[in-house]
Amino acid sequence: MEMLLYPAADVGLLASAVSSLAGALGIDSGTAPIPERRESPVILLVWGPGRVVPVKITAFSVEEQAFNVALYPIRAKVTVGLKVLTDDFFKPIAQGAELSPAEKLAQSAYRYTRKQKQVLAAANISNSIESAMAMLPF
Repeated sequence: MEMLLYPAADVGLLASAVSSLAGALGIDSGTAPIPERRESPVILLVWGPGRVVPVKITAFSVEEQAFNVALYPIRAKVTVGLKVLTDDFFKPIAQGAELSPAEKLAQSAYRYTRKQKQVLAAANISNSIESAMAMLPF
C-alpha cells in the first residue's frame, strides 16, 4: 500500500539498477527492459456499491504496537490520508490526447457516485417537505 504513494517511475529506476548490476556481474536476465511509467497508478476506493471514487493517497503511516518473540509486528495502527480526485483531474493535458482505460474507469466511477449522491439528496428534500407538511395542522 505504501508504494502507491510514489510514481511507478521509481520502480523502473530500481529495475534499471538491478539489470545494470546483473550486467556488471555478467548475468543475463534474458528479459527485455521494462519501460518506465511516469504517472502514479489510478486508485479506486470502493466503500460499498454506492461509493466508488478515485483517490490519491496523501498520507500514510504505520505505528507498530505489538511484536511477537521474533520481533515481527503482530498489531499495527495504520493511518491513511486520501483526496478524492474529481472530473477535472482526469482531463487530457494535451489537445488530442486520450485518457487511458484506467483513467476513463476512474472518471466514470466518480461521475456515477456523484450522480447517485445528487439523486439521493433530491429524494431527501422531497421526504423533508412531506414530513413538514404532515406536521402542519390543516
